[in-house]
Amino acid sequence: MPQPDELAIEAAGLVRHFGDVKAVDGVDLAVRRGGVYGFLEPNGAGKTTTIRMLATLLKPDSGTTTVLGHDIIREAAQVRRRVSLTTQYLDEADQLAGRIAVIDNGRVIAEGTSADLKAQVGGGTLRVRVRDPDQRGTAEQVLSAALAAPAILEADPAALSITVADVDRAAHALADLAGAGVAVTDFHLGQPSLDEVFLALTGHSAEGPDDQPTEDAA
Repeated sequence: MPQPDELAIEAAGLVRHFGDVKAVDGVDLAVRRGGVYGFLEPNGAGKTTTIRMLATLLKPDSGTTTVLGHDIIREAAQVRRRVSLTTQYLDEADQLAGRIAVIDNGRVIAEGTSADLKAQVGGGTLRVRVRDPDQRGTAEQVLSAALAAPAILEADPAALSITVADVDRAAHALADLAGAGVAVTDFHLGQPSLDEVFLALTGHSAEGPDDQPTEDAA
């Protein structure tokens, strides 16, 4: 367990409401100095609210938090001079963050390195690019049925990916695509992405609507 003087951020029982909505529900954090730390959660589940509290832009309803030894309420000015913490790109978080907290419904449900979290999911991820983008919907249906998992449509209109619990089934899934008349120009079997990790841990994607509306600090 890191000592207080080793921590950049220490939070205990951090809570924030917006009306009847509890956007942050008792978050505990212990982030070591000198590293990069990531929050993985869908937009709308409290990530922005948590960051705004850590940066003193919002006051928590309850809980205690220090940033580099300074209390975010009593020493807000000192905290603001020392923070700059963020990116919303999962690929950057995957590459840069030493540790990542997975947050769902305002609570931390898993925490560890990117490799730790991916190991919890197991298996791998099959990424496929179809020749005809109009057939991506068909490919999504075929792969989901073959691998018993939801497929994720990627930014490339011809690409999609899906978690593979049993890597031996990936070849059968590709054969099913060919049998359905879907031509594939490229495929790759590798580790799951952070979005796929989140999907496996929570049942929904880390991509979604914007965060809860936030208020200016009082």
